[in-house]
Amino acid sequence: RFDELIPQGENAWLAKTANGYGILNAKGEWVITDKYRKIMQFRNGHAVVARLAVRDKQDRRRSYDYKSDNDSILKLGVTDKNGNLIADYNWVELIIGPDDIMLVSADGKSYGYLDAQGKELLPVQYDFASVFREQRAVVSTGGSLAKGYNDFIYGSYGITDRLNSNGYT
Repeated sequence: RFDELIPQGENAWLAKTANGYGILNAKGEWVITDKYRKIMQFRNGHAVVARLAVRDKQDRRRSYDYKSDNDSILKLGVTDKNGNLIADYNWVELIIGPDDIMLVSADGKSYGYLDAQGKELLPVQYDFASVFREQRAVVSTGGSLAKGYNDFIYGSYGITDRLNSNGYT
């Protein structure tokens, strides 16, 4: 019945069928139906879901991003626990942090944050950003990547919180 079945905590299972990926509850009932190209993450009732889109010629995604083929790209969105889309498929990177704040990037170069309802919390303006932990995140502007994601060293760093919309505290 399933091509893949992977535990996701929260009494949930990531399931792959011939139709696509979905989320099952502990009773084996579909919580999020198996209609998605991929589900990247499931946390606190939110799922990072993907659909295939045509790759923009300007798209310069880094090598660690999820890839498809040469002419297409996986665009990411977020559903709630009922499968309703709360953040549209605008993102090439999207991570739900432990505080339910989502780190997002539309181009793999600039980062911002969405709240648990999928609304913009801090605009996409940072060259580097970490996920929120205990209501704080590390952000940087004015930097660049030397060789790859782990080599980011230049720029102005600060710590931001969800209450401070200008980005630095």
